Amino acid sequence: MRNSFSKNLFHDSRGMSIIGTMLTLIVLGVMGATIVGLVATEQETRKLCLWRERAFYSVQAGLEYVLREINQGGYPIVTDKQFADATFTSSIDPGPRKITVTGEAGDAARTHSITTDLLAKDCVAINASGAALGGSYQNELTGIVVDQTCLMAVNMDKMTVSWTPNYGGTVRRIRINGQDVYDESVGLESGQQIDITDSRFSGQVPINTIVFSNSMEGTSIDIAISFTDSSSILLSGINP
Repeated sequence: MRNSFSKNLFHDSRGMSIIGTMLTLIVLGVMGATIVGLVATEQETRKLCLWRERAFYSVQAGLEYVLREINQGGYPIVTDKQFADATFTSSIDPGPRKITVTGEAGDAARTHSITTDLLAKDCVAINASGAALGGSYQNELTGIVVDQTCLMAVNMDKMTVSWTPNYGGTVRRIRINGQDVYDESVGLESGQQIDITDSRFSGQVPINTIVFSNSMEGTSIDIAISFTDSSSILLSGINP
């Protein structure tokens, strides 16, 4: 009887020991998984902080880049321009002269906006006092001068020429400062935007000739010029 009791007690103790060991292993497993999760979370947090810091500095670099390009008549509007281990994208709202730059690094993004005192539109005037029509069919407009007064330079990249009354016809060629910046045999109609060869300049530059497909006698001509900083100017009512 005593041997049977001792044997049962031994088996009970052994069973409790196994259960205790299993519980310990379970607890250790849970603790290990928790620690791994905490370490992974900490690493992700550190990585995100690093990305945010890089995105912040890319925004600062982007703002400096935009202001420099505006001043030099360059190309301030860019998309995903590389800066160190980040990129930045810029845009300009010419109405309020608002510059917005978004910097991105990894999964982090930062955006900041500032306003500037001057865009190209603030530094350019069109002088049409010497405007005249010439050519065999009175279809060549000459004597237009563009005058840059501030910033280091400006850069024209588009033009729109409109006329009234409009009896049809097209703009076929534009020559600025002795260079053909647009030359198409078919041409573009009144009011259509013309993508000209970029013309960066400082001081005064002549629009030597705007050639139309037909006579412009008796018309009133409007000229709009767009710049690489997205701003534009308009001179309306040119009566050559």
